Parts: sequence; structure tokens; C-alpha cells
Amino acid sequence: MKNQWNIDELEAQFTLLPPEIEWLDAKAKAYNRLAQAVMLKYFQQEGRFPEETQDVPATVLDFIAQQLEIDPTTVNEYQWDGRTARDYKRGIREMYGFRANSVADQDELRDWLIAEVLPDEHRHDHLAQLAYGRLRQLHIEPPT
Repeated sequence: MKNQWNIDELEAQFTLLPPEIEWLDAKAKAYNRLAQAVMLKYFQQEGRFPEETQDVPATVLDFIAQQLEIDPTTVNEYQWDGRTARDYKRGIREMYGFRANSVADQDELRDWLIAEVLPDEHRHDHLAQLAYGRLRQLHIEPPT
């Protein structure tokens, strides 16, 4: 995810819509609710989830926190690899028709890269973008 966002981009990409706000766990602690919203908007943008707070640009985190009236620093208490995170990820995947990545998916992606991409492309960053794009097209969450 890019690090610099202007206000127009933030509003277009990271504004929480009323159905999204309703979907958030209203009974959750503030840091869980904020992390849930961040995971939702990050997934919409990237087709994958952040692995830690540092994956989310500060401007994006602040913008989402402001909408929820939550102090953005509370997200530092969130366990990105905990049970609650797994539950939120499962719910977001279901909402968008995605599924978790399997070993078979990784094998198929490797075969696709070898057959279709590597003959013409060798730049690591571009290969990663193509792989993420392919998985997003197939509605498969990328491996961590």
C-alpha cells in the first residue's frame, strides 16, 4: 500500500459507508473495532490484510480512527495474529467472496508465474504485483 494519501484519495478509498459501520462489532473494545475497520478498508484496497500496524500508513489509520471517534494509538493494543483477527478476516473474506489460500493455490500460482509471467518479466516488485493481482482476480487471499 502506498504511504502518501491526499484528502481526496482518503475520502474516496477509506470512508466508512453506513453498511460498513453497521457491520463493525459495536460491542467490541475500541482497538478491536478500529482494527476491524482498518482490515476491512485495507482489504478493499489491497485484496489482502495488514499483518501489523506498521503495514497501515498513519494517514489512513488516522482517517479511519477519526470517523469512528477512536484514538488511533489504541490500535497498538490489537493482536493482528490473534483469534479475534482471524474471526474478522473470515467475516471480511465471506463478505467479498474470497477464501483463504491453500497449498494447492500456491502450487497453481507458481505454475502460472512460471508459464505465463517469468518468460517476460523478472523484476521482483512487478512479479509480486502480478501475483497479488492474479490471486485477487481468483478471489483468493494471498499467503502471508
